[in-house]
Amino acid sequence: MANLIIEVPDDLVRGLEGIAAAQRKSIQQLALERLTSLVEASPEPRAGSPAAILQVLRMLMNSMRP
Repeated sequence: MANLIIEVPDDLVRGLEGIAAAQRKSIQQLALERLTSLVEASPEPRAGSPAAILQVLRMLMNSMRP
């Protein structure tokens, strides 16, 4: 799995920490779940959307495998 660093404002971090603590998850687990649900929510992603970009990246990664 690749690492991704996202910089967010401090107030958003505090909010995410609260949500993660309430669900007894790490911020990373919470972020991964939320991002995954965004990507999987739309079966036909719009051009330029995060889901479309992820789909292209996955296709590129698959084409690079031997």
